[in-house]
Amino acid sequence: MKVQKILLFSLLILFTVCNINKSLAQTNILFEENFEDNYLHWMTGNTAEYSAVVKNGYYEIVQKQNGVRYFWQSIPIHSDTAYRIEALIDPELGEQDIYGLLWGVDDVHNYNAFLVGKNGEVSVVTCRKGNFETIVDWTKKVDHEVNKPHQLEIHHQEGELDFWLDKEKVVTTKSLSFEGGFVGFILLGQSAAKVDYLRVYQNRTIHLIEDAQKGFQKKNIGKNVNSIYEELHPVVAPDGQTLYVTRKGHPDNIGRLKKDDAWVSYRQKDGTWGKVERLGVPINNEENNQVISISPDNNTLLLGGSSGAKGGGISMVHRQADGTWGTPEEIIIDNFYTQNSVGSIHLSASKNILLTSLERKDTKGHLDLYVSFRKSNGNFSEPQNLGAVVNTAYEDGTPFLAADGKTLYFCSAGHGGYGATDIFMTKRLDDTWTNWTLPLNLGPEINTRYWEGHYTMTAEGNSAYLVSSQGEGHIGRDDIYKVTPLYLLVQNPFY
Repeated sequence: MKVQKILLFSLLILFTVCNINKSLAQTNILFEENFEDNYLHWMTGNTAEYSAVVKNGYYEIVQKQNGVRYFWQSIPIHSDTAYRIEALIDPELGEQDIYGLLWGVDDVHNYNAFLVGKNGEVSVVTCRKGNFETIVDWTKKVDHEVNKPHQLEIHHQEGELDFWLDKEKVVTTKSLSFEGGFVGFILLGQSAAKVDYLRVYQNRTIHLIEDAQKGFQKKNIGKNVNSIYEELHPVVAPDGQTLYVTRKGHPDNIGRLKKDDAWVSYRQKDGTWGKVERLGVPINNEENNQVISISPDNNTLLLGGSSGAKGGGISMVHRQADGTWGTPEEIIIDNFYTQNSVGSIHLSASKNILLTSLERKDTKGHLDLYVSFRKSNGNFSEPQNLGAVVNTAYEDGTPFLAADGKTLYFCSAGHGGYGATDIFMTKRLDDTWTNWTLPLNLGPEINTRYWEGHYTMTAEGNSAYLVSSQGEGHIGRDDIYKVTPLYLLVQNPFY
């Protein structure tokens, strides 16, 4: 019966997708940073060489010694599509000092830069494998106010790049290739700057499910679970009475660095979730820990992170007779490794399929989705890439496989969306695990201009949970929301 209900919820979504809307061209703010806090973890610190702090709505950066300093963040700009990068920067420069915008950055040896001098001189350079090339030599901009806030813009369209300073186009050049997905700022010399905002606009083609705007309700589950910190990876027990979440950076987490810890909440008589409680040792330790799956009897947890596992893999822990949790035991994944500290793991309802988000040698971009299969000895096979239909050159993560074993939900920055990452749905077409239907965006009632991920359906199949960086009643950095089909709310407004 539970499987039938899950399939019913999946079919509801699939029904709305049967007649896919034509691709929708969307012009929107892909990314906006106003530096109200350091939610995105821009580089901060104070050393003999530099200082950086997010403070009072500004990103204040200083290069104390002669040299160059970079400050950047991962932003999923699609380099083959029109885009605009815009920042308002208030520099403090000496005669020979320079500031500017970076884009298409991979590392300190591979980037593009739009540079501005104290008196408004502008230049465009690239760095490839540590070798610099001047694309546009220094050009003087007239009527430039020294050490006042200035708006820098980079416009890309139809194979050309236009560079703007204070709403005046100053130079034009051919398009430059992207070496990586980072955007940020550069200081040269003993210089300083206060960045007011950074925005990225981009035209995206969105393959949208039918009537997505009126298909779902997205509701914040409240302050008993969500905090001003980050709540991630919701997992609801099969009985619907227990909710496990991961909290990042919370002051009550174990250890000096306050890395990810697993917390638990219990459903109250009125249907709301009770105040979360941090799970103790041995499930949590000073490293990253999370609950990724629960057995039907709620007595066995599958854990991700360092609890009993090496290299951020998975482990299993059983509830003891006295109600406490035993010692986690590692579950082996053949040739498991990842080159990225970020990632996610999902175990299917059948317990035989493990989906992961990793960065490996065959990864197409920042993170890709992989599948492993349970073997006769209880271990899992080597992760297999899900292929180019699902995976992109950008971040693809937080997989969830529905009970039918074919319908996959995941977040992605590489498919057409409304913001940093959106939730998508696709269906597996055969047993190769590389053939999938076109991933479809779940729409603006679920996705925002910010980050969405960790879409997870309940065992009853009549609702889902996800993590979002924006929504009505938002409390903190990343909050957990409940997603309910509107037809259920029509039947029961208190659902």
